[in-house]
Formats: sequence, C-alpha cells, structure tokens
Amino acid sequence: MKAFEIASSKDLMGKLLLKQDFDGFLLEEMELVMSRTYRIDGRIRKEFFGDPEDGGAELPAYEFCSWEEEKPFVTSLIRGKRAPLKFSIVLRKKPEETAAFLKGLGLPAGPGESPVDAFVFTIRFEKGVTTIVSGTSYSTFTMDKEAEKAWDLELERFLNGAGIEYEV
Repeated sequence: MKAFEIASSKDLMGKLLLKQDFDGFLLEEMELVMSRTYRIDGRIRKEFFGDPEDGGAELPAYEFCSWEEEKPFVTSLIRGKRAPLKFSIVLRKKPEETAAFLKGLGLPAGPGESPVDAFVFTIRFEKGVTTIVSGTSYSTFTMDKEAEKAWDLELERFLNGAGIEYEV
C-alpha cells in the first residue's frame, strides 16, 4: 500500500471526470458527500438483466461497472460552483489486466491459482486534500507481498504517465 498526496485536486478531477485517463478501470464503490450523501456500489446486479435465453439483456462482461460508464452520472453530481465536502472513489483493474500483470511478474494468475483478487486504488478528497492510496485485495492469506509492491510501482507509473503530480 502506498499513498500519494495529489498536488492539484483540480487537475486530477479534470482527468478523472472530463478526460479518459481513468476510463480503463472498474468502479468498485463510491461515496460523495455534498449537501447530501450519495453512495454507489459498482457491483453489477446480474438478476436485473434477466436470462438472455428468455429474452433478457446480455450480461455485462465484468462483476463491476466501468468507470467510463458511471463517469457522466458522477460528473453530473459533482459539477457546480461548490466542491464536495469529501468523496471516496475505489477503482480496480479489470480481471484480464490483473491476470496479465501477475503473469508478467511470473506469479500464478488463473482463478483459484493466485491469492490476489484485485488491484485497487482509492481516490479520497477531504478538507481540500486529495490522496490516492493503492491497495491489493487478497482472496486468501499470503506472506508474499511481491504483487502488492509491484502494483504500488505500477500505479506510480500510471500517475506519472497521466501527468498527475504528487508527493509520496
């Protein structure tokens, strides 16, 4: 786990809400506190879609919705003259990208093979300060933190590539 204090909240929010820098991630959850509190659980409710064989809609590809899909709604909530009091957004790598990342490290990557369930990061804004904190979700206990350390570095490379300035 590594924490990055973002130099410019405004710049980050522009990239998050108006550009495509974060569109490749899935939204795990979000809480936005303004004049009221909004909570979004990004988990897809498969029962909503019905059975495709019985005329229901085709199921989404992932367990969680894409940030790109939710971004317009979130933007509509945040847009305005007043900044939120605080927010927390948890984004995660797509499963196939997690598997490829683990394979690139020479680690087991298939379902049931790896103790790593997901690579995530949390964007937090409160009292004018924005931080991004990396995280690794494990399905089982492990003492091996190689994947976690590699994810910390990968997130740092992502932030640098997106031109997001920070202090560690």
